[in-house]
Amino acid sequence: MQFYNTFFATATADTLDYYTVSSTSPALINENFSYTVRGYDQYNNPVSYVGDLDVYPFLEDEITPATGTLTPSLISMNGTELVGTGQYNYTENIKIKVVDSNGKVGFSNSILFIDGTGTCPGIDIDIDQIWSAINVPGGVFDCRGLGTFTVRAGVTFSLQGYDNGDTNWTNDYGVTILADAFLVESTGIINATGLGYNFSHGPGCPDTTHQGGSHGGYGSTSSGAVNKAPYGSVYEPVMLGSAGGTSSRGAKGGGSIRLISSTSFDLSGTIVANGNNYQAGWAGGGSGGTVWIDTDSIQGSGFITVNGGRGEQNGGGAGGR
Repeated sequence: MQFYNTFFATATADTLDYYTVSSTSPALINENFSYTVRGYDQYNNPVSYVGDLDVYPFLEDEITPATGTLTPSLISMNGTELVGTGQYNYTENIKIKVVDSNGKVGFSNSILFIDGTGTCPGIDIDIDQIWSAINVPGGVFDCRGLGTFTVRAGVTFSLQGYDNGDTNWTNDYGVTILADAFLVESTGIINATGLGYNFSHGPGCPDTTHQGGSHGGYGSTSSGAVNKAPYGSVYEPVMLGSAGGTSSRGAKGGGSIRLISSTSFDLSGTIVANGNNYQAGWAGGGSGGTVWIDTDSIQGSGFITVNGGRGEQNGGGAGGR
């Protein structure tokens, strides 16, 4: 004989603990874009909030205020979810921060604001070629509505990043491709190796020739020397890899690849954004760049690498993100 008991439990949400903010990326400057704000308690249950939220634009480090102006700067919420509409007036990657009257906060995903997109040269990559972020707004190529973006077997498709040459690393960027779907065939390669920061440049570029570039970690050094700190986002990587060494004896960093699919991604080939190896004696290798794939589903048995470049002695570059 068996006995069964049925138990019923009810619970109410705790007090509001944090917000999430989500939006699509990229978005156009000076044009309306939408974002969704949701409130949660410490157990991740939806919680209602009634009142105003201050809205601020921040850089991706969530510490530094962004350059442009986000409007409106005040929104009203009445419930567990709010869909807001705003505009931003400067070309850069930002995160939206919301703050309520109790000091509870939330940050959005990274949103790239651009003043336009580059014309898509084509979606069937059947010969070796290079697409460059230089002279393309935000480095974004919009290939949506044309079908599956395909890199054919045996083809190397290279993506060159943009570096404006100053030390404001937030206005440098790699290549972003928007497409309905992606297919990288076996032995097909999407390549950004050595296509990031040039010699002696980048936030992770060391102060001495024999050190490797930093990025996802610290570049290698010798004799206990201190190298530049790691940088960039673990979850939403967009930064270029840094040079290793302090001259053309060193190496260039890996580039930045962002591929945004409306549906699916089939990777049977390789995506690579490694740092270059050192060029001459006792010099550091470049740090790896970044690869960010945004898709509903991904399949295939291909490879993704963002390795640091080889240095002589103890100067290997750090991996990327």
